Amino acid sequence: SSDTRSEIEHEVSEDEQNGANAKEIMVSQRPNMAALFASATTGITKSSILTKTLNSLAWRTRNSSAKRYPLTMNIGEEVVTFHVKQVQGGEIEGTYGTGATVWPSSVVLIKYLELLASKDPNYFKGKSVIDLGAGTCISSIACALLGCCLVVATDGNDHCVELATSIVDMACSEIKDIITPSTSRTVGGARFIGRSEIRVRKYWWGKDDLSILEETEQPHYDIILCSDCVLPKLYPIDPLVKAIAALSGPESVTYVAYEQRYYSEFNPKIRFRELCEKNGLAVDVIPQSLHHPEYCVDDIELWTVCRAT
Repeated sequence: SSDTRSEIEHEVSEDEQNGANAKEIMVSQRPNMAALFASATTGITKSSILTKTLNSLAWRTRNSSAKRYPLTMNIGEEVVTFHVKQVQGGEIEGTYGTGATVWPSSVVLIKYLELLASKDPNYFKGKSVIDLGAGTCISSIACALLGCCLVVATDGNDHCVELATSIVDMACSEIKDIITPSTSRTVGGARFIGRSEIRVRKYWWGKDDLSILEETEQPHYDIILCSDCVLPKLYPIDPLVKAIAALSGPESVTYVAYEQRYYSEFNPKIRFRELCEKNGLAVDVIPQSLHHPEYCVDDIELWTVCRAT
């Protein structure tokens, strides 16, 4: 109807305006980009930096304020798009904290994992995954699409757990008619995306380790996801590192997406590495050359964390 069309057009217009505002804020908060551009010595270097920066701003801001954030993934020969609900202002209202929106670091991580799967289609097959601070569950749903046998999406915020559950239900419904085989469903409380079971659980880092380990038949998880959780202004780092140590096995890999932000008391990256070493974990930086070429930005790093040998 015309009323419905008008409502949709209004939402799109509002999202575009919010995206423009977010872009202005993002540029102002990243003076390192300006400094990098100013320090470039040749026109070619400046042009490449400018192109990379503009491309980054495009995907970072395009859907940042959308009510339903879309993500398109290449799964084998299929192209799958799904949406996750976003709730703006949760950190201000004290409800969802920062967990009700999709952050750029999550997209960078997902696109890197997608790249891994394109190079080795069996990499995720049969593996168990736990997503720490899952928020909107966008990374959890992506891993289910990539073929992991079990994905446990966790958050310590009750509102986020409730939101995540509704988002997974929506994804099961949305994806079921797209992927092959069409087996996405909810059965007796169990949720499946393709052949991957996805569960949503409340989990306090380092406190509910035994109960969260009971979700898998192994004494550990094969893959641990941690996107934008190294954020000491909001979340202490020590419990996060202890959780990673408790959930890791000899062959486990934790993928961390870290967005650089200033913190006056200490350098979060250095503190995270120091705490990992104390807990028998080794941190390695994934070179930017291995990131997805379209989702590779200077202020977002990807790390792997494994048991130290």
